[in-house]
Amino acid sequence: MKKHYTVLMLVTLLITLSACGRPDVDKNDAVLEQPVERETTEEQVYIKDSIEDFIEDPLEDSIQDAESSSEAESEEEIKKETEWTETDEQWKNRRTKSNSTLQVTIERTDRSMVNEDGLTIASIYYDRPVVSGDTVAAEKITQFFEDEEQDWFAGRGRLLHIPGNDLEECPEINVLDIICEDIEKMRERYGDEDVAEWLCLYSVEARIMYMDENILSILQVEETRTERGGWRYFGCTFDLNTGELLKLTDLVDISVGDMENILSKVGYPDAYNVLSDEYIVSIDGKEINMAYQFCVDEKYLYLLDNTTKRYRDGMIYRVDETGEPVKLRCKVKREDHKNRIHSEIID
Repeated sequence: MKKHYTVLMLVTLLITLSACGRPDVDKNDAVLEQPVERETTEEQVYIKDSIEDFIEDPLEDSIQDAESSSEAESEEEIKKETEWTETDEQWKNRRTKSNSTLQVTIERTDRSMVNEDGLTIASIYYDRPVVSGDTVAAEKITQFFEDEEQDWFAGRGRLLHIPGNDLEECPEINVLDIICEDIEKMRERYGDEDVAEWLCLYSVEARIMYMDENILSILQVEETRTERGGWRYFGCTFDLNTGELLKLTDLVDISVGDMENILSKVGYPDAYNVLSDEYIVSIDGKEINMAYQFCVDEKYLYLLDNTTKRYRDGMIYRVDETGEPVKLRCKVKREDHKNRIHSEIID
């Protein structure tokens, strides 16, 4: 199967390159130019200070302005490299994709809470990927997300009862009911205008990260928020020939040791970065299957971590062809009636 998925050939370098050492740079090799000290008489100091007190040097001001401008531009460039928001074009391309036989679109089911004055008190929705085409795979994938949508609005399912969280042992709990009860308490306490400005959330934002003739990879950003909130990340990568959900090892020749190495590099606690041969991580007696916690695009492999043991919310580890992971936090930015995913690199 792996030979069909050329999109992740870049990750095959992960095993060899992540194990290779990198030459250390000796900072002592750098030689700094020492300033030349000059003798200065008291009279010279007096004259120099007097002039500087009363005369502004236009050349010096110009240099300072240029330096300030350069520093501002440098900071802006650094910011562009460490955080970014998807453009309208990127949003459009991630909401619909197609290959020679199938088309995938994201359709939103919106059940937001709006009061009698038209104020949106809570944004409640589910983005459902729909695969159109006369194949068994298209039918199976579409059904997968239809079932998940039903679970979402019933306040249950894999997006809510995550292994390791407090709800796992209480599958009978309807999370949406709890959210709605909290919202009503907030309306009584703060009033609708303040609650609407804060905007409570119970949402699943979906993006089509990659699609070719053989695979489809979806990223889901799940957010819940009343007075407090959080977000988590889920990935679904399918075989477009069979409609089956794929494991990470179906796509990438990555060993358990490589996964543990990545978790170590991102600062994961040693007690939680040990995986079984089936890619199961055990946390406080709970088991989480990391083999399905991923998605891909044209350039990167994204490992999705919802264990919240290292971070309070979910975290994404972006892995490139060198095998070096980069920590990402992605949140939905809601402005001007647009939802765009904002990404930020975390040190």
